[in-house]
Amino acid sequence: MVRSDLLGDAHVNPQAGQYGIFRVGQVDPGKGYVHVLDDENLDILLSELDTVADFVAYLTRREDLVCSDKVVSATGEEDLLAYYLTHTNTDGEHDFVLPPTVDVVEFDHLYQGMREDDQYVAKKSADKMSYVVDQMIEHVSQGAAERTLIRGNELPIRDVEKALRVLAAENRLSRRHLARALVDLLSSASAQGRPKSRCVIRSEASGTGYCLLIYPCPTGSDYDKHRQSRAALLVAYCKVMKFRFPNLHHIVGYATEPLDGERRSEDLMCLDATNWTDDDAQQACKIQREGGILASPTTTHVHESEYPTSRDAK
Repeated sequence: MVRSDLLGDAHVNPQAGQYGIFRVGQVDPGKGYVHVLDDENLDILLSELDTVADFVAYLTRREDLVCSDKVVSATGEEDLLAYYLTHTNTDGEHDFVLPPTVDVVEFDHLYQGMREDDQYVAKKSADKMSYVVDQMIEHVSQGAAERTLIRGNELPIRDVEKALRVLAAENRLSRRHLARALVDLLSSASAQGRPKSRCVIRSEASGTGYCLLIYPCPTGSDYDKHRQSRAALLVAYCKVMKFRFPNLHHIVGYATEPLDGERRSEDLMCLDATNWTDDDAQQACKIQREGGILASPTTTHVHESEYPTSRDAK
């Protein structure tokens, strides 16, 4: 159990009474905050917050709450988590949103009720698609570590690592957006059709964008040459994407073939545009002009609720 006004030696001091029994607050306020979790609570946290971004965000908000001037009591870590997951601040981020006039707050048996809520069930269902991104990270990182990539084994792991780190930094909802864009693009591509691409930007303020490319391999073509051509085209797309959206600093490019192709492989790269120069911009402009890349893209603004409702499903 959690009790924020339980400090230091009070955890083991018999005079602390009931507050020091199976409860944890601030272990040593003079040395900074320490999160104390048992095995059951840790399993719950990692099942609900299964990306680095989501997990760290929760720990940060939790520390802010417990170290605030409010007295916080919770029947269990999972009940703090349930409140956090079902409340957002003015920036739309999960947070412990509490009235400023409240001095004492209790979080009592909230987790089970959250798990039985229809919107929570709908969220878990909607999140299933997002694990396409997790699989991509695992597949490429394993290939890079074991040096079993079809192409790129001669390159330092850090070349692939940049793209993997950007992907791994996305939270669960962002991965859902990205996975949906990829699945939609793959479902519309054909081995007999033309290359298709899609640019995905959560917001230019994030500084990160994704370029997805589906590049069919013509029947009878040399596959190695096809992959070289596909990789070069992916680089070109990423540069043009930076040119069209100047506020982006990192652009991850992902390329593969349509689902109905005879062979399928993947290319993953990251364009680090933190030191983008005027010469780079001129080169990207030339690539766009000569290649017709992203010359007149269709722009679609998509909003997806983290916790879908029946209206969202329609």
